[in-house]
Amino acid sequence: MKNFLFIIVVLMLLYSGTGRIIAQSKMYVKEKNGLQTAFTISEVRRLAFPTGKITVSKTNSDTQSYVIGDIRYISFKNYETGIENHGLTHGVGFKLYPNPVQSILHIECTGKQVTSRTIEILDMEGKVIKSIYLKDGTSIDVSNLKAGIYFCRIQDPINSIVAKFIKN
Repeated sequence: MKNFLFIIVVLMLLYSGTGRIIAQSKMYVKEKNGLQTAFTISEVRRLAFPTGKITVSKTNSDTQSYVIGDIRYISFKNYETGIENHGLTHGVGFKLYPNPVQSILHIECTGKQVTSRTIEILDMEGKVIKSIYLKDGTSIDVSNLKAGIYFCRIQDPINSIVAKFIKN
């Protein structure tokens, strides 16, 4: 179960929301023995999870495999700071900024105006940390959150849009 959860977290980091993967420029794999390997995201062609392992295939045909139990963590560095559109399914979307955030996360709705929207802040395990009613131009105080990666889910009667943000 622990390995399955690990795989889900890695996939969420790579493909979460509808934001662009270029938000991270490096992926680091740190093993329990202290060895760390860096990959430029643009050189990673594929991540595979054969039984008990993680395999990183690069665009130059090199491949590196790791036993999941030997990995201390996988991290992403060199995040862009800025505004990015998320969503725009059925003409509805939103912008989160600043990202990374220290204390106040601003959310700006784009596209069609929908009367009832809720926003949820979720941790890496999918647990809802905060839930509020969203108005255009809403700001959320996230200063009490620990540093890390979180997800912002905005829902209306038709759409559910998810984007990640980083709390410094």
